[in-house]
Amino acid sequence: MPLPYDKEKKLWKVTGWYLESSEETGEVMQSKQIAFEGYTNEENFANRQRVSVFKSFYESGNLKNIYHYNAQNKRDGKAETYFDEKDKIAETLTFKDGQPEGEYIVYHENGAVESKRYFAQGKIKDGECPHFYDNGVLKQKHSYLNQKLEGPAFEYFPDGKIKGKYSYRKGTIVGTSTEYYSTGKIRGVYHRNNQGENDGTFEQYSEEGKLLSKATYKNGKQLSAQSWYGNGHPKEESSFDSEGRKHGAVKEWFSNGKPASSKMYKHDVLDGDSEKWYENGHRESVYPYKNGMLNGDAKHWNEQGKLTYTTEYKDDKKQGADRRWSERTGKLVEEVMFANDERNGLKREFNDRTGKVLSALPYVDGDKEGTEEAYDEDGIKYIRCYHNDEELSELYAPTDVTNKAKQGDSTAQYHLG
Repeated sequence: MPLPYDKEKKLWKVTGWYLESSEETGEVMQSKQIAFEGYTNEENFANRQRVSVFKSFYESGNLKNIYHYNAQNKRDGKAETYFDEKDKIAETLTFKDGQPEGEYIVYHENGAVESKRYFAQGKIKDGECPHFYDNGVLKQKHSYLNQKLEGPAFEYFPDGKIKGKYSYRKGTIVGTSTEYYSTGKIRGVYHRNNQGENDGTFEQYSEEGKLLSKATYKNGKQLSAQSWYGNGHPKEESSFDSEGRKHGAVKEWFSNGKPASSKMYKHDVLDGDSEKWYENGHRESVYPYKNGMLNGDAKHWNEQGKLTYTTEYKDDKKQGADRRWSERTGKLVEEVMFANDERNGLKREFNDRTGKVLSALPYVDGDKEGTEEAYDEDGIKYIRCYHNDEELSELYAPTDVTNKAKQGDSTAQYHLG
């Protein structure tokens, strides 16, 4: 369908609409709200050639942008962007042959100026660029040189107090940076080299002036990290190799000063015991690692210090016995044998008071395979036969049934097959 032709402008009119889905059928259809409108010098807009004024709209119907284009489809003239509120300007910028030229102004929603920048031939002019809160108070101050931030930069709280001091070099933060609380107390001090890499100490403080964290770097590589609670007790501690990889112990503490966790690393890979504790001081778990994989016996305890389960691992897979203990009596209640991370062998359940076997179920490669036996005080309670994880048969009180079959009971003989 050809576009409508404007004889006065000698251009074709282009209009686009938002799409919406029918609540009844779910069909996607054209809504009544225009998404954009403008002009083109091509009959079908196949190459998206914009000419003259072009407008876009929010779904609310409010104006979003106004751009002007020259005959070469380049922005040329004043460009305006609006908030999604009638006639509330957000940005203004002038273009010349496709490039920003002159003053670029950003506004707050209340109409106050947020910032001003200046362009020449598409490039930001050298000089200072302040930013303001919506009440006119200075928020940020920095400068441009050769298109990049350069020199000292400052941030301020709404009441005008200093929030941060920084230094830029070719668009990158370098040197010492200092951040502040609104009270004027130092919040953090950070050091970077001339390439903008972390270099030296990074320190953070509480509003009371207590050191909360400290990290050291060398040419962007982290060497150490420590942190503390507000009460002065240690919180975390890590060590690193020369390449910035975790190496050695990584420890955490509760705020009461008791250990919370400890992990051993070798060049960023877990190697050694990883341990956790409860806040009452009792150990919670230990997992043994070798070259980043679980190898050995993993153990877990409850908050009262009683062992609750253990698992044997080899090369990050369960290999051997997986055992569970009763938290009430401390006796073994379950044992499952694993091979290559799958159940292989017997799964046995035990009475948590007497320790006697309650059931025994064989597995092969994760599937039930063979005869399951369940026990009570009178002996075998029932047996079930499995193949490829499917139950084939079931027999209750097999000892009684066998005795009756020997005595000629036909029903018992039938059940025994």
